[in-house]
Amino acid sequence: MIALVDQEGNIRCRYNKENMPILYYSGLNYEEKEGTMPKLNGKYHPDREILIEDIKKLLK
Repeated sequence: MIALVDQEGNIRCRYNKENMPILYYSGLNYEEKEGTMPKLNGKYHPDREILIEDIKKLLK
């Protein structure tokens, strides 16, 4: 699991459809696009793009 922390030491997050905070990003590889079946050599990384997008927002 990966947490995104800002320069003041606060964990930054986004919210899901139910308005609940999503505090951690998965660093795992997955067998399928939905990210429900972890696999060491899986080719899907569903949280990677979201994490990159959120890092860019923090760097602005």
